[in-house]
Amino acid sequence: MHQGRELCLTAVGRRYGVRGPWVLRGVDLVVAPGTLVRIEGANGSGKSTLLRLLARLDAPSEGRVTGRPRTAYVPERFPSALPFTAVGYLTHLGTLHGLGRKAAARAAHT
Repeated sequence: MHQGRELCLTAVGRRYGVRGPWVLRGVDLVVAPGTLVRIEGANGSGKSTLLRLLARLDAPSEGRVTGRPRTAYVPERFPSALPFTAVGYLTHLGTLHGLGRKAAARAAHT
């Protein structure tokens, strides 16, 4: 059992449509407050779907998402009009979420 403001995914799965293929299935994950997370994987592996679930922009087809921390993510296509690089943006988000600038920059590079 997890407590506090942790974001917890328990047996989470997501598919689009009642009979559509599973994009994610059986995901268990705990993200502690103040943690910067980078998701990597091949095209079609479910990265964007997972991020949408973590940011509460979408709901799982099965399992549950609990906790209410502040979340943010860098979209697949970063708007060129913004005055940030992807690492600069992650550093900025880290500082907004309570990390010192050096800690946020270190985390953005990991």
